[in-house]
Parts: sequence; C-alpha cells; structure tokens
Amino acid sequence: KNYCSLYAMSLYADGPQYDAFVAAWKKTGKKLDMGKSCIRFKTADDLALDVIAQALQPMTVAKWIAIYETSLKDSRKRPTKAAKKASKRKLRGDLRSGYRAKS
Repeated sequence: KNYCSLYAMSLYADGPQYDAFVAAWKKTGKKLDMGKSCIRFKTADDLALDVIAQALQPMTVAKWIAIYETSLKDSRKRPTKAAKKASKRKLRGDLRSGYRAKS
C-alpha cells in the first residue's frame, strides 16, 4: 500500500478532544491526512508523535466504555433496517391503493 494507518477511534468519538487534536497538529506544520478514525502516513517522520500522545492520553478505558455504551443507546433509538423496510412497504401499499395524505 501507499500509506500506513494509525487508528484513533477515541478522537473521532469525542468532539472536543478531536478539535483540540486538529488544532495542536496544525501548530506542528505537518500535513494531517485523517479519515473518520485513522491518521494516514507514509513514514513515521510524517507523524507528530507528541501531539498524538497528548491527544490519546486522557482517554481512559472507563471513559471509552462510557462513550461506547452511550453510542449504543443512541443507535437503538434509530429505526432498524427492518423498520425502515416495513415503513417503505406500507407507503408503497398506500400509494397503490390510492391513499393520499391530507395536507
């Protein structure tokens, strides 16, 4: 491949920590090539290791688990794929039978 990746999912999950990381990286003058949860680089010299260490150090295991569990609770509030399909089927059935929503 043309690059290596360092996965830092905790940065993606915590908005303020992510913003602080990006601001600190910009101060180094190095180019940041970052996806949703990974930092892409070609050589270790491309990394600002001190910035990465400072960004990841505050994330404890307990804090990460709390973030993860919160995201699970939030995802359960969203409609499932099955519920979305059922809703689409109902809508298609209503359209076929000539049902028109009242304005």
